[in-house]
Formats: sequence, structure tokens, C-alpha cells
Amino acid sequence: MLRLPGVKVSASSDTRGWSSLYASEQLEVPFEQSFNAVDDQLIVLHLDGPVTVHRRVQKGESSRVIPPGGMFMMPGGMDFSVRVDGTLQSLHLYLRRAVLEEVAGDLVGGDPGHVEILPRFGDSDPLIEGLMLGVRDVLHDDDPVTTVYVERRVRRGVARSAGRSTSWRRTSEGRSTWRRSQKPRVSAPAISRDGSAPRWARLPTNT
Repeated sequence: MLRLPGVKVSASSDTRGWSSLYASEQLEVPFEQSFNAVDDQLIVLHLDGPVTVHRRVQKGESSRVIPPGGMFMMPGGMDFSVRVDGTLQSLHLYLRRAVLEEVAGDLVGGDPGHVEILPRFGDSDPLIEGLMLGVRDVLHDDDPVTTVYVERRVRRGVARSAGRSTSWRRTSEGRSTWRRSQKPRVSAPAISRDGSAPRWARLPTNT
């Protein structure tokens, strides 16, 4: 998404070496594009709007008018297509799958390899919004100490969100998961080892 024509990135974690996440703030222009699945969770927070967004996944497609504070969330391992009908100031957060598995293991035990967050489209969540705005503040702060701060903040925020999530359930096999998921079709991590932009941000697939 971040490499699409017309996108103007104002801040990113490219040079910060974060291992748990990748984050960027940008101005997006209208586009329509398809993206291949990666392992990591994508969360897009709308900073302005409203703007109409059309999303297509394997199970169907829908459109929403998303206001400021609304979110677009895609779990890892899922192809998707999206059309944005207007200009949009947005904050993207790519959360490494290992963080989700770590949280799942700490909270409920069982096999954390089968955990993922359900897709959300146009919803608002004050907890997640506050977490992401805190990450945005760090993007604009040159203090190197903030690297440790943001890693801890994200882990705590994910744990709090998961702990109160209505998507959390226990499967018939006795494992506690957010949702039974297929093994991701992409084995390589979306976030590079050096913390640079994930492949979701860089490699769109034309339709």
C-alpha cells in the first residue's frame, strides 16, 4: 500500500529497528488494488474522513463509509482487495504474528500457532485507537529510548485487547483461540529482520 503511486509517507519506523511491529503515517490517494497474504496482522486507523472503502475477501465483499477513528483490520494469511474512494490520512500498523502467539500463550495456553484476530471493517475501538495514536507520537519523536517504550506498549495493548475480545473462544478440541485459522500461505515474515516496511506495504498484486 505504501508504495502505491501518490502515497505520501510523513513518518515511518523504517530506521528504528522495531521487531514487534512496523508503523507508518501517510496521506493516501484514491486507489483500487489487491494484496497477497502475509503472516502479520494489518491494522489501518483512519485519521480523517469520512471516506468510502470497499473491501473484498474470499468470503465476500462490502462497502463502508468509515469516519475518523474507524479501522480496517486484516489478519495474516488472508488475501484481500481494497478500494479507497477519496484521499485519506491514515496510520498503518503491521503487527508481527509472533506477538499474537506470545499473547495467546500467556493468556490462555494451548497451541498459539492457531490464533488470529478476526477481520474488522469500519469499526472503532478506543483501546486500539489509543494504542496506535501512541505509536504515532513515537514516530515523530527522535528519542532512541522510545524504541523500548513502543515495543512494551504494543504488547500490553494487544494483551488488554485480546483479554476482553468477544472473538476469543474455546474450540471443540479444547484450545482457546481467537479463531481457528489455516496455516498461512506465506512462510516468510512480513516485517523484515531490519524492521523495514513489510511486504504487504511494498508488493501489491494487480487485478
